[in-house]
Amino acid sequence: MASAISYELLKSMQGQPGGLATLDSSGLIPVSQVPSSLQNSYKGEFVDTSALETAHPTGVIADYAYNDDTTSLWYWDAGADTPGWANQQITATAYASLSIASKADVPWVIIPG
Repeated sequence: MASAISYELLKSMQGQPGGLATLDSSGLIPVSQVPSSLQNSYKGEFVDTSALETAHPTGVIADYAYNDDTTSLWYWDAGADTPGWANQQITATAYASLSIASKADVPWVIIPG
């Protein structure tokens, strides 16, 4: 009996605010279930870091943009000693020197070098 009640409770919470997110046929959370604060996190494509920093001198965790110059994603790193835009691609040595907060802020991709 408890299993049936638990199942019905979980089913009623699916896709509801404060409930459980569901996945679409691609295995992704539908945009309608993503908080609005995260829906506008993509800041666009920029020719270089300078253009990105000029367009968006500040940001929040989850903000990201594409940088043509480095052909990579850049994320706003609020955990850095000086918050700013950080290239997602980083060497293992550079990653090791980051603060714990900075390591948590960006979905880093470790590259050889």
